[in-house]
Amino acid sequence: MSEGRINIIDATPIEAARSGSGHDKSGKPTKDPKEAKNES
Repeated sequence: MSEGRINIIDATPIEAARSGSGHDKSGKPTKDPKEAKNES
């Protein structure tokens, strides 16, 4: 049970990045920093 929870927690930021939260796989902003602030 604990392992399942850990996997879900670990997957959350990964899924967010894949969904296009404004960052690429490297974690760098894919948009202009000013644009990113507007979305945050």
